[in-house]
Amino acid sequence: MEKYFENDSLTAYHTDEGILIEEKKKGTVKMVLTILGMGALMLLAGLLIGIFGGTIGRAVGPWLVWGSILVIVVGVVSFIIKLAMNQDPKIVLNKHTQEISVRGKVVPFGDISNIDYHEQSMMSKTMVIAFLIVNGKKKSLFSTALVAPKPKETIEFLKGLNDFIQNGGASNDTSSATAPES
Repeated sequence: MEKYFENDSLTAYHTDEGILIEEKKKGTVKMVLTILGMGALMLLAGLLIGIFGGTIGRAVGPWLVWGSILVIVVGVVSFIIKLAMNQDPKIVLNKHTQEISVRGKVVPFGDISNIDYHEQSMMSKTMVIAFLIVNGKKKSLFSTALVAPKPKETIEFLKGLNDFIQNGGASNDTSSATAPES
């Protein structure tokens, strides 16, 4: 196995069968920490507004406290559900069988018209969401969005995967995406 692409969300390897992509679990942990952090800040704000906000603060504070408790509960429940799903974080593009295996589902290359992506700026980074277009329907390629400080390499990687699928695995030239992201 030869590593040829890596970022915060995934690591991709060239193998004898084709391409192996291993998703990292960092996205789930970051999501839960963000939700719990928002809940904790809302709880603190609710307590401070309730204590120091006078008459209006005493009316609004309890709503913020109960709302923050709800946000924290939703964060914990979503984390438990995500762990219970226990999806296989590996994607295999097999050039011999000309199939892609995504989270236990196998799709022939012939059913995939292309790999599409959507990018959106988010603070100093860019979020890239990748889709498989299968029989005219969009299906998520990765279980989470790819957060990339430099999206150009990620997009080149996705274009290389698209070329691999369109050529039936014959082209293993995805070397333009070899620059790792930090």
